[in-house]
Amino acid sequence: MRFKPKFLAMMIAQITASALSYAEEPPAVNKVERVEVVGSNIKRINQEGPFLVTVFKRADIEKTGATTVVEALDQLIPKASLEFATDGGRFAPGSSTVGLRGMGAKNTLILLNGRRLAPNGFADVDTSPVSLNNIPLSAIEQIEVLYDGAAAIYGSDAVAGVINFKTKRDFEGVALTSKLGQNFAGDGQNVVFGIAAGFGNLNEDGQNLLLTLDVLNKQPTKDSEHDATRSLDHRSQGGADNRFTGLYGGAYKIKGGTTTLLPGCEGHGEIAIDKFGNQKCLANDNLYRTAHIQRISANALYSYQFNDHFSLFAELGISKDKQEFETWPVAIPTAQAVLKEGDAAYRDVINGVKTDGKDVTISRRIYEAGLAQNDVDSDSLRAVLGARGSISAWDVETALTYSSNKSSQSRERADATKISNALKNGGYDPFLAWNPESQAKALLTRRNHEGTASLLIADAKLSHSALFSLPAGDVGFATGINLLKEKADEDATVASSRLVKSIYGELSIPLLKNLELQAALRYDHYDDVGGATSPKLALSYRPFGTLLLRGSATSTFRAPSLQQLNMSPTPSYYFYNDWARCQPMGLEGGSCSGRVDLNSQSNPQLKPETSNNLTLGLVFEPTKDASVSVDWYQIKQNDAIEKLSPQYVIDHEDSNPALAKLIKRFALDPDEVKNYPSLTKGKIDVIDLPLSNIG
Repeated sequence: MRFKPKFLAMMIAQITASALSYAEEPPAVNKVERVEVVGSNIKRINQEGPFLVTVFKRADIEKTGATTVVEALDQLIPKASLEFATDGGRFAPGSSTVGLRGMGAKNTLILLNGRRLAPNGFADVDTSPVSLNNIPLSAIEQIEVLYDGAAAIYGSDAVAGVINFKTKRDFEGVALTSKLGQNFAGDGQNVVFGIAAGFGNLNEDGQNLLLTLDVLNKQPTKDSEHDATRSLDHRSQGGADNRFTGLYGGAYKIKGGTTTLLPGCEGHGEIAIDKFGNQKCLANDNLYRTAHIQRISANALYSYQFNDHFSLFAELGISKDKQEFETWPVAIPTAQAVLKEGDAAYRDVINGVKTDGKDVTISRRIYEAGLAQNDVDSDSLRAVLGARGSISAWDVETALTYSSNKSSQSRERADATKISNALKNGGYDPFLAWNPESQAKALLTRRNHEGTASLLIADAKLSHSALFSLPAGDVGFATGINLLKEKADEDATVASSRLVKSIYGELSIPLLKNLELQAALRYDHYDDVGGATSPKLALSYRPFGTLLLRGSATSTFRAPSLQQLNMSPTPSYYFYNDWARCQPMGLEGGSCSGRVDLNSQSNPQLKPETSNNLTLGLVFEPTKDASVSVDWYQIKQNDAIEKLSPQYVIDHEDSNPALAKLIKRFALDPDEVKNYPSLTKGKIDVIDLPLSNIG
């Protein structure tokens, strides 16, 4: 965790064919058309400008062989600039997010046809990112990536950059895509199908309808099927031994005695004994690396040309995403793991040793019930109705957008009441090698979790590519307003809404024939955290035809999310190393790993994050088919909203009293003190992790 303002400075050199560069081919003289690209609201001729933008056409996307947006970005964007997060164990399970320049998803703005998408219905601990799973690849005609801060153009979240997905327009005919595949190991089978059908020609018929359907079914990839991930013991490669303990068979400990394994470790791991005689099973089984994914999305895009100057457009998209994860069998909770004399599960003699009425602590997973199931469903809806056109030389556009995501999760977990009753009154024997499956499953319950997020946006903008002329050329101008209503509702954690009002303006000024200035200014007002003003200045200079020099300076901001401001304490867990206990006990690597409960907490006093961005670069185009770009950037972020790493809190417990207050520990076990005299701390019960502005 960094307590100083974030500082990122990096040199990136990139050599690409023209198919991957911003300008693929110079258009014919009689077909020059001004277009709007991400990073500016002023239409311009399709060429390099003062901002670092890469545009990928449909042909570029098809060359990757990608069948999802995530796969396409992974193939197209240089890895030094890209950061993905896709898994089922986070607070936003089942989502796939992307971040530019190592700043994470929360600092990268995702747009579809230049407009925002609703975030995932589940908060990802401290924010709620947009999931790429809801964007259909078959409908995408172009992907635009802006590597620069753009709060002056788009407002909050555009700190590290912006990714804009543009759908097909005026498409006629039918296009099919399909993919069948699996890993060489035989797992990870996947079937992908996509179809796009376009009807009508805008120029001839005055209207066009595009319908798309995308279907994906992907089986899980199993760690156990691959040599590189089969074992958790990485010592032979110079790594650590990360094998877990106590997964199979289980173990017990008579008060005052040592930990003894029950049958079941054999075939799954290695039995180890410490110097005090405590046994443990170093399990070496890995499970699933990816989930079973089923996804379907359908989209309709309609355009109607009233006349040569005005057109109506409408977009409707729905998607359903279902992901099924399997994790380790559910464990008997610590609070129910102590057997007392008189309990039905209590034994007077265990493995020939009398218990003499002493408490017996058991450590066991309910493996007879099978792997724990974690199912996540995500439903998204997006509708846009708008009009665009021209009045004299002014370009105008307005639209109303509604976007929502509803996510639900059903996760198997231990039912503490049922387990306690079964151990006290009968119904489950923890010392038995294999209880009936029906008895084991009866001890489980499902935790159902649901979250929704929605955006309602009204926007209008006005632009002029040649507001007036200077000796060096025409001055472009754009201005607009936005009204956004944001809502979030997550069961027992957050239910809130806010209104955001925005106004912005932009100028493109040719200072010299080969020197262009972009100046932009935007003001956003949030009714819960106040207002923010975001300026931007950018210059581009072309000393000769094949060389472009550019630079920009911008101030950006990111408003605290509704979850960051209003989320009630949210429970989770974390795998950690408590070296203050492990070192006195002689534990290393995976033997020191444990699971701790966390309470993530919001903070209604959070301030917006602010950033100052600097970018310098050059583009050299020796031929029309190749370009070389070198760019340097620096991002200094202040008041970063973060929660501390649980491991950081644990590691600095003794040196920082404020962090020590976040950790709640159990009392020392007298038996542990007897075996480990230098042990001074009990096991960790829970760690509180409040959000704060730390940079």
